[in-house]
Amino acid sequence: MTQVRRRGTGLFSIVAVAIVLMACGRATDQQIDQALGITPTATVDATAEADRAATTEAELALAESSPASGGDTDAVALGNPVQGSSRYQFVCLMCHTAGGGGAAPDLLASGGPGATLTLEALTVVIREGTGHPPGPYAEFQVTDSDIANILAYILQESAP
Repeated sequence: MTQVRRRGTGLFSIVAVAIVLMACGRATDQQIDQALGITPTATVDATAEADRAATTEAELALAESSPASGGDTDAVALGNPVQGSSRYQFVCLMCHTAGGGGAAPDLLASGGPGATLTLEALTVVIREGTGHPPGPYAEFQVTDSDIANILAYILQESAP
């Protein structure tokens, strides 16, 4: 019986020592990486990467239409149509689509009223609210950059 107690006590002692060593001697991930000479790489946010790619595409399109390349000079002032799409859906879509609310024109219709919009005209309508039922939008609601992006999207979608 004494021998059985010694085995149980010995086994308990070994398990206790192992637990203490594991709890006290655990290195952090940073310490392990440093000991192994590993330099962690930064992770990339998928949404930020998609926005950056969309912005790059829009910048390329604008560069191709710049006066230096013989393109349309008004296109240089336009924003990013990808970002404009998102903003249009949040601010304008409820009224300005086929079957939209009230007498609002469908700005995305091919060859429709959106195809001839200019940045100046859209800015006046949004800032002053003349003939625009929700009234004027303040800059904190729709920024100048938003207006340029929305116009780029409208022109892209309404092109004949």
